[in-house]
Amino acid sequence: MGLLSYAKLAAIVATVVHAAPNGAVEVVVKSYFELQSQGACAAFVDLFADAFEVTDPHGTPAVTSKGALEQACESSNATFSEVDLRATAVYPLFSGDGAAAAWHCGSVTRDRGCALDFAGVDTFAFDGDLRITKVDGFFDVSVPEAQMRC
Repeated sequence: MGLLSYAKLAAIVATVVHAAPNGAVEVVVKSYFELQSQGACAAFVDLFADAFEVTDPHGTPAVTSKGALEQACESSNATFSEVDLRATAVYPLFSGDGAAAAWHCGSVTRDRGCALDFAGVDTFAFDGDLRITKVDGFFDVSVPEAQMRC
């Protein structure tokens, strides 16, 4: 699948949000990964509500400001020459206010060309406008840490 432009992705999200709540949840979750893969940090941050919390991986200090979230995204852009994050399965809650997503990371570091190949699960919570209010990430941190030392 080719990369979508931010404008096209925003139009799809807007259309689906008004059409079907659970379909919209899936689009937002997939956008969460797609926009990071594109390095579209401002658009990525726009997926979040004004008040949010990201603990990724679970148990680490929470990111709660859009500035810190954008800085983390920009840092990823500087670290990796290729970013391939994708949701491999999305499971929306029937209520439409949450989801779980299995994902895969296949990225390459800029400095040494180390290939990352690992997977995990993220859980999401949304507000009434389908803005992300919480992300909790679950994966074995030792895997990417070892792969970054190629």
